[in-house]
Amino acid sequence: MSISSGSLRIGEFARRFEAEFGSEPGVQHCTFAWDRVDGKFGRAEEEFVSRGYELEETVGLVATPDSVRSHQRENREVTVRTLDPLPAADRELWDQVLELQVTARDKRFEEQMHRGFSRHRLEDLRALFRAGRGAWFVAVDPGGREVQASCGVVVAGTRGRFQAVDTAEAHRRKGICSRLVVEATHRTAERHGTEHFVIAADPDYHALGLYESLGFRRAERVSGVCRQPSDG
Repeated sequence: MSISSGSLRIGEFARRFEAEFGSEPGVQHCTFAWDRVDGKFGRAEEEFVSRGYELEETVGLVATPDSVRSHQRENREVTVRTLDPLPAADRELWDQVLELQVTARDKRFEEQMHRGFSRHRLEDLRALFRAGRGAWFVAVDPGGREVQASCGVVVAGTRGRFQAVDTAEAHRRKGICSRLVVEATHRTAERHGTEHFVIAADPDYHALGLYESLGFRRAERVSGVCRQPSDG
């Protein structure tokens, strides 16, 4: 839920959230974000952190197809595949994508709850892909059976938005993710005429530097707060 942070205090935020989502049984987290691109938290720590919320910050990066380039250490052994979004297609690989997302989750999130969330999110994305709105990509071993890295790209007009870029822990720092992101960018641009790509990263996570090394540039820092179910 996005509301101007300068105009409302936490009580009004909470009341509006309850009015919009209180009747939805699946809603357990409470998250607010404000539309600023400079990463300023303002009075968020004073207003929210003391009440059980956690500060969250995300760096948004952008690139054009021409600016995205192969990394000198990219992995040439894996094969990058575009998964078939039809309901019964590529089932084993889609199942591995789901398990990869569950394994890579923030460990604050309970496993089964996150598995259900990820499954529904993938179902929604596959519906978009069937409608021609992008694709899901995986990097698999030479035998084509093990998913080592995974990501999606949702296309809206001339813009592509990366989704859930994950690499299996055993295969990190091997140049697999860089190969996957570059190929996903170029394949999407070729098929959909995508002119700009957006990808997000935590400011303190190593993926930020990786994306910059591939040609993405920082465009904004988005701030927000989240209260987990266990926080009451």
